[in-house]
Amino acid sequence: MLNLDRRWVKIVHDFWIYKSRTFTVIMAIAIGVIGVGMINTTQIILLENYLAQYRQSNPADSTIGTSRFGESFLRKIRKLPEVAAADARHIISARIKMPSGTERPVTLQAIPDFNAINVNRLVRMPGAQVPPPDEGILLERSVLVVRSDRF
Repeated sequence: MLNLDRRWVKIVHDFWIYKSRTFTVIMAIAIGVIGVGMINTTQIILLENYLAQYRQSNPADSTIGTSRFGESFLRKIRKLPEVAAADARHIISARIKMPSGTERPVTLQAIPDFNAINVNRLVRMPGAQVPPPDEGILLERSVLVVRSDRF
């Protein structure tokens, strides 16, 4: 027989007597460690993909809201030495009332030429028709996660 100190004998004895409790504690610790590992891995994967897509969109450093202006004003802005790229868009903020009665915010952007976007580019998803057909709209993929409400 092993020559163990009294406290180790007590620990082994308690583990043996309370097998189900010991098993439950070990499983809880194992599930917790696996859960933390999965969350960390998911966070790393999502951040890498998110940052790559963000950089690919050529995000705007600043956005200027103005009243209506013509193409000549946009050309002047693009000629400024401090400006690397500039685009014009008409942006409207609105709310959509869902069949359930809840309201959801929506931002509508009118883009003159989808093929000539320099700033805040759209990353095309498979199956997306870009540019959209006349009098059509192109929806951002977050619309796919509308939970229980449907358009």
